[in-house]
Amino acid sequence: MFKQSLVKLREEVVKANALVREANILAQEMGKHSQFHVTLQIPASNLSPNRRRGAFVSEPAILVKRKSRGSQIWSLEKLENKVIDMRDMYEERQAAGGPMMVDGSFTSATSDEDQQGFVDAGRDACCNSFLDGQSSLSSSAFSSSFLDDDDVDDGDQGPPVVGDPFYESQENHNLIGVANIFLECLFHNVKLDYHVPIISQQGEVAGKLHIEISKLGGAVLDRYIDMASDSDDDSPVPMGAPLLVRVCIKEARGLPLALSNFVFCQYSFWSEAEACVVPPEINPDTSQQRDEHTANFIFNHERHFRVPITEEFIEHCSEGALSIEVWGHRSSGFGKDLVMSGPAQAKARSVADRWSEVMRKIELWAEIHELNDQGEYAPVEVSPKPDVPCAGVMQLRQGMSRRVLVRVKPVANSGTLPLICESITSLAIGCVNVRARLQKGMDSYQEEDLTVLRDHWSKALARRKKYLDEQIQKLINKQDKSEADSERERALIEQWVCLTEERNAVLVPAEGTNIPGAPADWTPPPNLEEHTPVLFLDLNADDMSAPNAKEGLQAVGINSILPKENSSDYVQLPIIKSYTEMDNVCAFASWDSSLHDCIHLNRATPAQERVYAILKAVVRLSHPASIELVLRKRICINIYKKQGLGLSQLTSRLKNRIVGSDYLYASGVTYEVVSNIPKGSEDLEDMETLAQMAASQNEVSTADGETYIEKYIKGVSAVESILTLDRLRQEVTVKELLANSGRLGPALRKTTSVPNINQAVYSPSALGKFRADSIQDLSQSLTEVGGRAGASRSPSFPGELFRLRTNSDGTEDEQSLAALAAGAVSQQKRHSFGLVSRSTGRHCSASHHGMILSLTAFSECLPISSLFLRERLGIVPMSS
Repeated sequence: MFKQSLVKLREEVVKANALVREANILAQEMGKHSQFHVTLQIPASNLSPNRRRGAFVSEPAILVKRKSRGSQIWSLEKLENKVIDMRDMYEERQAAGGPMMVDGSFTSATSDEDQQGFVDAGRDACCNSFLDGQSSLSSSAFSSSFLDDDDVDDGDQGPPVVGDPFYESQENHNLIGVANIFLECLFHNVKLDYHVPIISQQGEVAGKLHIEISKLGGAVLDRYIDMASDSDDDSPVPMGAPLLVRVCIKEARGLPLALSNFVFCQYSFWSEAEACVVPPEINPDTSQQRDEHTANFIFNHERHFRVPITEEFIEHCSEGALSIEVWGHRSSGFGKDLVMSGPAQAKARSVADRWSEVMRKIELWAEIHELNDQGEYAPVEVSPKPDVPCAGVMQLRQGMSRRVLVRVKPVANSGTLPLICESITSLAIGCVNVRARLQKGMDSYQEEDLTVLRDHWSKALARRKKYLDEQIQKLINKQDKSEADSERERALIEQWVCLTEERNAVLVPAEGTNIPGAPADWTPPPNLEEHTPVLFLDLNADDMSAPNAKEGLQAVGINSILPKENSSDYVQLPIIKSYTEMDNVCAFASWDSSLHDCIHLNRATPAQERVYAILKAVVRLSHPASIELVLRKRICINIYKKQGLGLSQLTSRLKNRIVGSDYLYASGVTYEVVSNIPKGSEDLEDMETLAQMAASQNEVSTADGETYIEKYIKGVSAVESILTLDRLRQEVTVKELLANSGRLGPALRKTTSVPNINQAVYSPSALGKFRADSIQDLSQSLTEVGGRAGASRSPSFPGELFRLRTNSDGTEDEQSLAALAAGAVSQQKRHSFGLVSRSTGRHCSASHHGMILSLTAFSECLPISSLFLRERLGIVPMSS
């Protein structure tokens, strides 16, 4: 299919070149200052995932240039019709016997005031048509309302421009690009608020369109998902039932200035017969905001669609997307170099933007827990110190049992790489190092992966520089250069200059940019490290696949060793519990510091020393690929002797409680995860100039043996990767919304159906290890004595009592409660916290006498903090 499409494309290019030659000859004969060139571009229908499979992504187009005027893009069909008009005009002049070249100008026909009034009237008429709610926009109607400013200011040789087949006198709207938001989010009750990339006709990102889409009524698509995931709900999808969908287009950002005059959007939802046109807000204060290189437009468009549920619509939501076309008009000051000015502006503004699309920041937070006076594990305090760059000193008591809690989460608004952390698979602590307080502190920063990334980036730019040098030198040495050769030479030199700026960004990135390795320009919280290390995934840019397993000894970051780190000096920590908390993945592990056989972890730390250690966590990712990351966090610990509190310490603690001083209990570090080198940095030539060379029937091979059309085909294949990657980003966004709202229904059921995960989630023994010698351990004895209480999923003993008391009318529940209390009494001696005395003044019937005795026995082992619980159970009279 690809070869057939390529053959068809070549045939169309040959046809287009034949028409262009004839048009250029006729223009020269009649003294027209128009030049026609063949180029390639991607039609709007092929910039959408809804396109017909197997169709070739690109097609020929005609680039029309005229002296002192802007460039125009015509379709091949339009040129065919124009060539017929050119022939008729030529034959009429030849039959009349008059001169072929006629001097005249459009400006002589009317005055400047009349022309300006005509332009203003046309623009006002177009704006009014939008405000009146026109739902469709024909090319002829829209273009007739606009007149190019250059047509007013400059004359043109030949007959009047109105009706001139060699050049369009009226302004045509130009397609900036197409934004695609996938409809799979309609299967869930979430509101997808997303900045969709606008893909241009050269396969590049030309801005972002802020779109919000959600369903307003019904849950029929939810039931469809439940049916696909073995749900107990057997209700079928009600075919024909209405579904109300809300589409909101908020704004467009980062649009090229060359096409930023009167930007509008156009889309058609599902089976709508007429296209919906979205004009920008007319208010000049808010509708358009410009910076040095881009323009922003506000739309605030909202529309509701009522769609009947059908099998075709469900399939469309599963695989398709809502494609929104973004159109614009040429801005003044950009008309003469419309095609060539775009790449330079894009390069100037998009180096950092391209990097933000392939990177995402994640945070690793570490807490050390110790037993408190109530027998529970509580996080120790972290004291920020100016001489400790690893974000605080953890205060540990000597000789205590400890546990380590690690949390990893992606940082919001830190990049658009679709990254999901699945779990923490391994934890280890080691590499204890002691330094004097006067020495420079140690942190978690390393540049191993950053060096590899910069090496890949430099090699890609070196290949591009070599290619541009060859092409520029070839054009310089050419004897008879045409105007097209001169324009190509200027464009290549401009690309070479932009390449030099990008090469400088490799070694010395600007402060505060999104380029990896840029100096930090922020003030972090006191418990978060300032410097951000880089992890380079080195994935395939097309499909986000890994070249190897990237697990175990090949995991990402395995060689990103910190100073003073020894890989053999680690102690593996047994993970007691792994769980997910909102968008965090957490692991709770036991740490016995005596296993290190290190005197610095066993004795009190002297005042003039700092003790450092390294916490290493292995994190498994599910997106963008199933790989493992090795994260390292340098921690600083201070061990002090456990002793009674003096009067000054008691006064200080009481003061802190009254004043409300904030305590820090965690220390964190931020990582920059980079998936690959941006595709734009690996392209040898900008797509606009390469498209013209590919369509010029120049079959001369370049230095690497490829023809220009082969290079162009490889370049435009980026559209597929952009769509695939953005669909992955939107899926990750939906999953994050579901996780934050606690509605991970089908995905959660599928996850817990795996035996080992199910055991980890609902195992009482695993849950009982979360706190030492606490009332939560009673849930484990519940399974030993049996009964209905043991089958409960509630890990807490008080929660089980509430459930039994609510259903305490039957003897079975009374027996379960009695067994529960008996187990509690048997473990009373294991608890170290204070007890309250039994007091009850209640009268009960004989049928509930056994249950009251059980509750009374249970009151012996309730902690002091459970007084409210005992009152609710009726063991102690209600307090006033």
